[in-house]
Amino acid sequence: MKGIILFLLMSMVFTMACAQGDFIPGYVIDVKGDTIKGFIDDKDWVTNPSVINFKISAEDVDSRKLTVNDIAVFKTKNSYYKSKVVSFEKGLIHNGQPELEHATVFLEVLVEGDISLYFLTESNDKVHFFIEKAGTIEELVKRKMMTITNGSKYFTTLDLYKGQLSLALKDCNTIDSKINSLSYSPAKMRALFQYYYNCKTTTPSYIKSPKQKGKIEFGVMLGGAVNKLTFKSNSSTFDRVENAHLVAPSFPIGVNLEFTLAKLNQKWAVNVESFYTAMNFKDGDVEFDLAYIKVNAMVRRYFVTGSFKPFVNVGLSHYFALKSEGIIYSGNPEYNELNKTGLGLTGGLGVRKNKLSFEVRYEYADGVTSMSTLKSYFNSVYILATYRLISKK
Repeated sequence: MKGIILFLLMSMVFTMACAQGDFIPGYVIDVKGDTIKGFIDDKDWVTNPSVINFKISAEDVDSRKLTVNDIAVFKTKNSYYKSKVVSFEKGLIHNGQPELEHATVFLEVLVEGDISLYFLTESNDKVHFFIEKAGTIEELVKRKMMTITNGSKYFTTLDLYKGQLSLALKDCNTIDSKINSLSYSPAKMRALFQYYYNCKTTTPSYIKSPKQKGKIEFGVMLGGAVNKLTFKSNSSTFDRVENAHLVAPSFPIGVNLEFTLAKLNQKWAVNVESFYTAMNFKDGDVEFDLAYIKVNAMVRRYFVTGSFKPFVNVGLSHYFALKSEGIIYSGNPEYNELNKTGLGLTGGLGVRKNKLSFEVRYEYADGVTSMSTLKSYFNSVYILATYRLISKK
């Protein structure tokens, strides 16, 4: 029971860490044109946000919600959005004129300069691009149409955006060769504008950098642990093992794989590790000699990015017995059948500095028995060090 409580407490710490959000330095410009520096909860949005959380100081407990009507701009190192009033086409067109939506939205800035490029993803995953020139903003239209002829449906896509771009960027003589093969994607659109500004030998005031890729790291780990094996039974038959004080050290050694998720600001990672550990529990004539291969899968949350990163993680553990020797009941008949595999819950707190990390971890796991009349479980506290040998994006 104590083990479950400890794991729940660790899970609460993990949940609280997640609830804090990703407040990173940034600024907003309000509708009066005043710049306010502070911290923005950067969610690396898949769809354009309609509201953001902002606070003046990182230590502030509460944050303010700001909408498209409250601010004209917000910007962090990862994100740059402007509040704009735009018109854009909605959905599939059926035998008629397009339906237009007029709205005030946060547009993501992909390129800012004499000619600017903006991006919008709706909640239905439909994407739109907008171009702004001389104070006028318009959608770059990719129109999908459906017509019904003699009961049959026919679908057509009109790449109207190519003609719009050719007209808007015509002062670059070689731009049409790039536009003809242009696909309707952020990376390709951004590359076209970069080509345009190179052609004009001018520099945009802002161009969005390509998103960081996820990362896979391989490392080695080692450490020490204190393990306690506890038995619980309502039968006096097992008093021998139930009353034994079974505590043993172990020195795990193994390998670690960490998958960092770039989509979530590189603050989230999945850790998979495998290590060898051996334990010898002994109290009087009660003795258990165990050796396991453990495989753990955990979700890790870094509190900050950079070279020095505190973290918390929780997950599942699974052990496979290489050696499992001991006598549960020494009467007649003798009982010495021990578990060959088991599951557990694990969680820890730690800190990482560049390639090296240290962690204090707790684990609550199945013990050596699975009998209905005799339960057993492990409580283990680890101190672990991991060194990353290989890092690949």
